[in-house]
Amino acid sequence: MGAWQSLVKRAGLTLSAAFLLIPGAVMAQKKAPAPKVDRFEAAFNRAYDAAEAGEYEKARADYKISCDGNFIKACLNLGMLYDEGKGGPVDDATAVLYYRKGCDGKDFKACNTLGWMYSEGEGIGKDVAEALRLFRLACDNGEMRACTSVGWSYAEGEGVAKDKAEALRFFTKGCEGEHGY
Repeated sequence: MGAWQSLVKRAGLTLSAAFLLIPGAVMAQKKAPAPKVDRFEAAFNRAYDAAEAGEYEKARADYKISCDGNFIKACLNLGMLYDEGKGGPVDDATAVLYYRKGCDGKDFKACNTLGWMYSEGEGIGKDVAEALRLFRLACDNGEMRACTSVGWSYAEGEGVAKDKAEALRFFTKGCEGEHGY
């Protein structure tokens, strides 16, 4: 047994603990296992990458797998592809279905976008009262762009009586968030 081994043994250290005392010594770290990604999240990730690369047909297919598997944030993205005609023809009625699924799943950006579909009558009958309800829901849950939409509703008298004070209140709330206009 060498001198340093004897010293380690007398000190009651293990060999690996003694190794850490050597200046500049680095032990190999056991890597934590990668977090498990379910197939719907994996489909979302593939769809996102495909959309970034301009491969919208593939993005539509993978976002659909993800949204159908209740990976809710995929529903807004899928709706947008239908709404904008990326990866296939424009289909506002289908976009509305996916925005609604996202909104029902508490994706408040999807609620705001669905509100716009109602306010414009795109893919669904025009309904300013429903649009306002969706804008308020999204605003109340932190979607600041929706707050400015509520503000415009009060400023223009769309679905509510004109009210400059309420308009200002919602515009201010929208501007206080990171996505204010």
